[in-house]
Amino acid sequence: MLSVEELNDRLIDLAFAEDIGDGDHTTLCCIPKDAMGKSKLLIKEEGILAGVEIAKEVFRRFDPEMQVEVFLQDGAHVKPGDVAMVVTGRVQSLLQTERLMLNIMQRMSGIATMTHKYVERLEGTKTRVLDTRKTTPGMRMLEKAAVKIGGGMNHHALRLVYDEKVAVLINYVKRYIFRLGVIGYRFWNEDFHPVPRFQSRVFLRLFSVHRNAAFLGQHRGS
Repeated sequence: MLSVEELNDRLIDLAFAEDIGDGDHTTLCCIPKDAMGKSKLLIKEEGILAGVEIAKEVFRRFDPEMQVEVFLQDGAHVKPGDVAMVVTGRVQSLLQTERLMLNIMQRMSGIATMTHKYVERLEGTKTRVLDTRKTTPGMRMLEKAAVKIGGGMNHHALRLVYDEKVAVLINYVKRYIFRLGVIGYRFWNEDFHPVPRFQSRVFLRLFSVHRNAAFLGQHRGS
């Protein structure tokens, strides 16, 4: 199975292939190859910064000679006018990496900022903000990382496959459960794929209070 780093590398490579293909021809024909410059990431809206580490990897993967000076780390509370980082290198490289870096950081910072708002509202309670596996194709690792940066928790591990927890959505199986009046009806009979016998937690998503109470009452201590 691929690691998070390998998946991120694949995402970056695919994004460059989509965005610039064999090169940004406007940049290549207008900017001298040896022209050097600097760019800064200027914050324009208050929120939680996310994506700094992956942005550094975007620059490194495109042009290892680019130098990144970071002033604000992932998780920092930022406001308009703040400068998160300054990047020095070939102007051609700066222009060809700018869009991908911004797309990733804007998306991750938006997720982290929204997560943080919910976390703040829940402060003082025992409730935690968790994400789901319903993420944007190809961006699961980044979106889940953004949730953690914003103060939330990852409901499922940062993996591409579903191998650490088993989740059974009651919507799919309720006709086998509630119509029969039996909570926890044999999930591993001939109608269902066998649940592996390993040390894991099984999550049931229930959609009403009385069903929660019924399930907990019948399966307490099991």
